[in-house]
Amino acid sequence: MNATRDVIFADMRLYMLILLHDQGDFSLNDVVIKTALEQIGHRYSREVILGQLEWLKRMNLVTLDTVGRYTVATLTEWGDECVLGQTKVPGIRRPQPGEV
Repeated sequence: MNATRDVIFADMRLYMLILLHDQGDFSLNDVVIKTALEQIGHRYSREVILGQLEWLKRMNLVTLDTVGRYTVATLTEWGDECVLGQTKVPGIRRPQPGEV
């Protein structure tokens, strides 16, 4: 991966976690996440979104469940700590003060 792509994916991963953090049940499906990311300029295929969700799962920041044709991501406690800036995870941009 090149440096620009690393920065973009680090930002996208943070926003995925923020989206989950903002939900009452800390969960969203991949299509809703994709649509929300498009609104802030991250326009990627569903395949790329699913790949990033798998990356977040490998880092123990989310859990993933398949429901029909959708993948539902749920924020873990560790993922919530990352969103709140309480822990730093390589590959995820740290939130700015007041961002969350």
